[in-house]
Amino acid sequence: MPINTNEISELLSISPGATDVYIELLTHGELSAKQLDMFMQYTPKEIKPAIKELKEKGLITKINSIDDTEIYHALSLLQLEEKMERERTVLSSLKKIILPRLQNPEKLGIVKYEGWEGIRRVYVEILEEAINTGENIIAFESNVDKSDIGELFLKNYIDKRIKSKVKAFVISPLTEMDKKYKDRYQGEYTEAKLLSDFPIDASINVVGNLVMTFSVDNPRGTLRRNLAEANTWRAIFWEIWHKN
Repeated sequence: MPINTNEISELLSISPGATDVYIELLTHGELSAKQLDMFMQYTPKEIKPAIKELKEKGLITKINSIDDTEIYHALSLLQLEEKMERERTVLSSLKKIILPRLQNPEKLGIVKYEGWEGIRRVYVEILEEAINTGENIIAFESNVDKSDIGELFLKNYIDKRIKSKVKAFVISPLTEMDKKYKDRYQGEYTEAKLLSDFPIDASINVVGNLVMTFSVDNPRGTLRRNLAEANTWRAIFWEIWHKN
């Protein structure tokens, strides 16, 4: 599956410029600042902060050559994999400590979020709620296969949902992107209905008493815990579902 540099940037928590420099260093093993200037379309002024960022993240190290030329050596893919494996182990340990201490989630009011990264976090929160409650997810979705959310994220999210045996019922307008989503994921744990003459400009996900809404073209939205609203959306959803 192709992966874009934006997803790499988010995964490593570095800027797009630093990502480009890191990929270049990975490709060549090690390069001097002058060589980076030659291989890349960036100016020295743009490369300098990227180098600083990568050093601070521990993704590259500086080596002084015999003539005192600064040479930068990239953390190898194997070293990066080991680093991320340790991070996953730490996260797993943290979950074992934190999950038993979680307080009643009813305290959540309204959370506002912006950008695709915020939307990804809230999708995961919706999935966690479904796993914890054992309830299905219902959703009005528009352009659910939209590339801006990240193909890798979408695949991993749906794979985790299916692995957790969480079923999703989705109503979408009849568009090429939504048809692509249905063709790819329709199955035991994903049921989608595509409706003609059903234009929607926002996506709505409901599980338990959580309601998530966000706009696609201008990615921002809210997450709120309100049982009355959740039940209202469920009533509307199933009325449309059973009539189509």
